[in-house]
Amino acid sequence: MGRPESGPRKHFLKVPGPKANSTHYFMRCKHCVAAHKARSYARKLQSPTHRVPDSPDPPKIVGRIENFRRHLQRYHDIVEPEEPTRAPTVRPPTPWPPIPRQQLPVPDLSRGTNRQGDEDDNQERHASLPADGSLADVYRRVYSPQQQREFERFLLEFQVALALPDSYVEHPATIRLFQFLNPQCVASLPSRRVLGGRVLDAFAKEFIELSDAVLRKLQETTGGRVNLLSDVWQNIVKTHLLGAHLSLFGRVFIEGMHATGSEHDGVALARQMEELIIKMIREGWNVGAVITDNA
Repeated sequence: MGRPESGPRKHFLKVPGPKANSTHYFMRCKHCVAAHKARSYARKLQSPTHRVPDSPDPPKIVGRIENFRRHLQRYHDIVEPEEPTRAPTVRPPTPWPPIPRQQLPVPDLSRGTNRQGDEDDNQERHASLPADGSLADVYRRVYSPQQQREFERFLLEFQVALALPDSYVEHPATIRLFQFLNPQCVASLPSRRVLGGRVLDAFAKEFIELSDAVLRKLQETTGGRVNLLSDVWQNIVKTHLLGAHLSLFGRVFIEGMHATGSEHDGVALARQMEELIIKMIREGWNVGAVITDNA
């Protein structure tokens, strides 16, 4: 006795003639065949002068269940439910030789099965885990972009508050601290180059824009004039820079660090400061005083 035909198979007719392959016949959709007959009958009722050409026969498809479902869903918007799968027959396992009684594990019932005992077992297992950072590689915590940005901001604020170098994130003491607090976030620590490069640039730009907005709003609401604070420094490559700060009622905005070039005597600096003041006035700053040293 053969298997009953599936739901999608009921919508198709077997095409007489050669088979598609050794196991499947060619099939035609019953709905397409009925539509073709209706068009052919309507064509016969038309006058010979206005008769449209007859449409070709419906296409043949290979009689596979996936082809049936695809055709019904694409052309007739018919979705047949999946056939319930029959549970496979499970044969009973072959009996193994009995285990000798002396080889059976004997549980230790003296420790009890209370919750405190379970917690002690967990603590013992955790104490035996490696503490060399290998957990961070296996169970690495996946931060979302927003969480990673917030984590980097906390690291940068910690560095600025304690005046630490960029290399502190790679120091063994820092890694041991994070390993103790949360081993999963050790692998998310940025390198010193990333912390002093991309992270510092992003948050420095954000801080400068915020300081600019706060100082401009204070200037507009109070009608005061900002003070220009300037001085000359050297960076790590011994390049002279003219730093310009704007201050009003205790609010400070870092305008920028401008290269002085090869000439950084009093006359050259006065000329650069004059150009800087003109630039600030064009940008909308009301400069009231200029404060500098004898640089």
